[in-house]
Amino acid sequence: MLLILEILVTLALCTSLLVLPYILKSVETERISLKDVEENPSRYLGERDVTLTLARVERREDPYHRLAEQYYLVYVRDEEGYEMPFVISGEEEPRYRAEVASEAVFALSGSIGPQLIQPPDRLITNILFSIRADPYSREYYRVSIRLIGPTDGRPSQLNIAFTYLIVSSTSATIVTLGVLLAMKRREN
Repeated sequence: MLLILEILVTLALCTSLLVLPYILKSVETERISLKDVEENPSRYLGERDVTLTLARVERREDPYHRLAEQYYLVYVRDEEGYEMPFVISGEEEPRYRAEVASEAVFALSGSIGPQLIQPPDRLITNILFSIRADPYSREYYRVSIRLIGPTDGRPSQLNIAFTYLIVSSTSATIVTLGVLLAMKRREN
């Protein structure tokens, strides 16, 4: 009985370790070249977390007073110093302004689809880049961007791995001890 228990706990622990690479992948960030996003948007299809420097946030002017709300231009910079702007709404401005002049983690999402048409009194927000897929196509490559948060607050992958291993092995030990105590009481 004890051998079966040890085998079950070992299998449960090994199975939980199979999940670890997926957990680590969810916190990985990569450094990208904004110039490459502009020149090869097809490489950026799908979702990924990237690290960029939030260079500045500027109010987007509305000289004809046709917009229903206030918008801001956010400039992000890559390691090579290349900057690219995108539009955010006034509601998002305080969150972005808090990260100015520091590295931050952004969610980048690339897709291919029809051209977006903006409403007459609003702007489409959080689009880093959009370009026609080819001259004869009606489809567009679109790369959208969203601020996740500062880089300094994210746990390192090593910390996550060690925490996960400690928690899973401690739980396996507690389950084993609980079963052993239950078997000892049954014998008495």
